[in-house]
Amino acid sequence: MRAEIAGEQSFEIPTELAGTPDVDKLKAQELNLMRLRRVDIESQIEAASDLSRLYGQQVQSLEAKINSQKRQIDLAQKELDNVNSLVSKGPVSNSRQVSVDRGVADAQGTLIDLEVALTTARRGSAKPTVRRSISSTGRTAKTGELLNPRSIWRSAGRRSISGWPSFWASRLATAPSSPR
Repeated sequence: MRAEIAGEQSFEIPTELAGTPDVDKLKAQELNLMRLRRVDIESQIEAASDLSRLYGQQVQSLEAKINSQKRQIDLAQKELDNVNSLVSKGPVSNSRQVSVDRGVADAQGTLIDLEVALTTARRGSAKPTVRRSISSTGRTAKTGELLNPRSIWRSAGRRSISGWPSFWASRLATAPSSPR
């Protein structure tokens, strides 16, 4: 696990465990687990990056829509001002004034909806960055957790940790003693 924390592709069997039965099989299993965790973490980081990119594109699109909507509101407001002027002089009916006023209000409501969507997209684009940093640092934390004998005991399918000391004692008892 120390090799995984260091970002290495493989590891050496400690001399204390060199004569342990099936040590090569256990090493192969550990190497496979290292590769699987690396692939899992890399795919999570890539997915977060893709999601962040998509949110960025959504933010750009919403900003462009907001600018367009603001122009439409300005034009509708000018039209309303012209209609109000004509209503006061008499050639345009009040129903036209109400219709244009409703159009301005609808455009302003759409602008608010776009601004809410933009805020949501900006919040969403910040989340993948947080997830990406957690994934990048989580690799070491996750690997460090795997160095804990209790975690290894549980990953070996043992639900209760009451027997973990004897499990490791039996492993160490079968390992050749190291010369001192």
